[in-house]
Amino acid sequence: MQLQQGNMSVLEYASKFMELSRFAPAFIAEERLKMNQFQAGLSPTIKERMSVRQYASYVDLYDTAVNAERAMKERSNYFNEQREPKGRGITGITGESFSHKSRTVDLLGVSTLATSIKVANIPIHGPR
Repeated sequence: MQLQQGNMSVLEYASKFMELSRFAPAFIAEERLKMNQFQAGLSPTIKERMSVRQYASYVDLYDTAVNAERAMKERSNYFNEQREPKGRGITGITGESFSHKSRTVDLLGVSTLATSIKVANIPIHGPR
């Protein structure tokens, strides 16, 4: 049976991997075999990110897995923050705020009268 990362962090998985490897010394006697066993048990998303190169050592493989996991979490946090509503209205790229009132200001600062249309709960303003 192969140890799988599952819901564990890479750090937790590596710790468990090393703990259990004491009971199967043949699997870790050779560095390449140890690396193959470790990589095989990683989560599919981390394994996919790591499949683009060869690793010189177990430590190199482990460090790359930790960095891949960190990058995935940062990316996830970034997109979660982007989805969170920030006050009323929509904020433009440069920070301009749009209201749902009939008078709006576009990114160029041109004031227009507009009507609101909701598509997927996102107000879209068109000319009146």
